[in-house]
Order: sequence, then structure tokens, then C-alpha cells
Amino acid sequence: MMKISRMRLIVVADIHGNNDKFRKALKSFSLRRTDKLILLGDLIDRGKKSKDVLDTIILLKNSGFDNIIIIRGNHEQMLLDSIDDENKEYIWLKNGGDKTLQSFRVNFANQIPQLYIDLIKSSVFL
Repeated sequence: MMKISRMRLIVVADIHGNNDKFRKALKSFSLRRTDKLILLGDLIDRGKKSKDVLDTIILLKNSGFDNIIIIRGNHEQMLLDSIDDENKEYIWLKNGGDKTLQSFRVNFANQIPQLYIDLIKSSVFL
């Protein structure tokens, strides 16, 4: 008898650079490759491990978890805006972007490696 695996819809929001809680949440529902994981933005800023959050998402994608949808939050948009216009960087920094820069060990948004910027740009912008 063939076992049919059902797709679950899992939604996670407002991670804000807290990779430990993000990984704990993923573990708590035993994420399967057949699941659809929707990340409702604000992956970065405020917490100390924004880079690690993005690394976790990249690791999932590289491990065959293809059903990940990232909805771009205002924090991701502020980061992208600050790269496009350095005059807007102070707004992002005042909203927790300083913690994101620290997690990447860089001083400015345009120094964040392109891999991560591309991941954020690939998110769905509503």
C-alpha cells in the first residue's frame, strides 16, 4: 500500500533576526519537503542573528525544500531601499538594521553579500 503524504501549510511571521526561535519552530512541526512554508516578512532586524536566519532559509532551499514562499516585509524593504539610496539607510538603522549589519559584520547595507540581497529581492512584494 502506498502512503500518500499530504502537504501542510505552515506560516511563520516576524522572525526579526531570532534564528534560535526560528529553528525551534521549524523543528516543532517537523518540516517536511512536501510542506509549503510561507514566511511573512520581517525576517531581519532587531535580533542579533539576521544573517543566520537567511542562512537557514538558504540551507532549506539547498536541501530540497522547494515550497518556501517569502513575503517581503517592511524591514526587508527598508534594507533594499537603503542600498538603492544611502540617504534612507538611517531609517533602516533606527528600525533595527544596525543589528543586521552587526550579524553580517559589515558597516553599510551595500556591503551585505549579494547572495543575501538576491534572496531578499526574490521575495514576493505585496
